[in-house]
Amino acid sequence: MINLDYLLAFVSAADKGSFSAAGRHIGKSQSTISVSVSNLELDLGVSLFDRTGKYPVLTPEGEHLYQQAKVLMRQADRIENYTSGVRNQVENSLVIGLDPWYLLL
Repeated sequence: MINLDYLLAFVSAADKGSFSAAGRHIGKSQSTISVSVSNLELDLGVSLFDRTGKYPVLTPEGEHLYQQAKVLMRQADRIENYTSGVRNQVENSLVIGLDPWYLLL
């Protein structure tokens, strides 16, 4: 199964154009982003970025994954927001049961 932290690092790097900018954006170090992307590449068996220039550039495989990953990350955010809302719901009703003899008092 794909690690969502690796995928978040990958999407952020693709969005921001560099591993350092991605790290600043999601509150991680540049090296953490780089290692996460490398681990994702190892897990998938493909190179996602061409790292020969000053800035990483998506490979064709990386571009394809990026399009799919953006959709997946939006859905993961929706799920997280939904479950957060469910946890925060408060039941607003109170049911009190009384024995009928209590009404005779």
